[in-house]
Amino acid sequence: MMTRPGGATAAAVLAVMQAVLAVFVGLVLLRLATFFGEDGAMLSPLVMTLAEVNGLFWVAVAVLYLAFAAGAWRARPWAWWLGVVVSCVNIVYLAGVMLKGGSLMAVAGLIVPTIVLGILCSPSIRQAINVSR
Repeated sequence: MMTRPGGATAAAVLAVMQAVLAVFVGLVLLRLATFFGEDGAMLSPLVMTLAEVNGLFWVAVAVLYLAFAAGAWRARPWAWWLGVVVSCVNIVYLAGVMLKGGSLMAVAGLIVPTIVLGILCSPSIRQAINVSR
């Protein structure tokens, strides 16, 4: 059994924190969509649909972060790929939000995925789990 590098532990803990935040954001968006959907006249169906899609996106990101955290905790090589993919998706999405005039929350949201990606791309982590370049 492979031992877990210290950086993988840090990345797993950060991923769990990011997953908790993503679930919270996703559930808030889903609740907003259903809350305003009960009245029917408050928001257009398109806005409600966009809120639902955004909410589902964040819940999916949370599930992927949790899967990555579990794999990183057990030092599984596939977790490296999953961590890189989910961090990149998160960074691209939040960068797009920022380019559209997003809030300070989008800037703050970039911190954890950027740190996780930096940890995963460090030579020591790549060597520890034998990820080819």
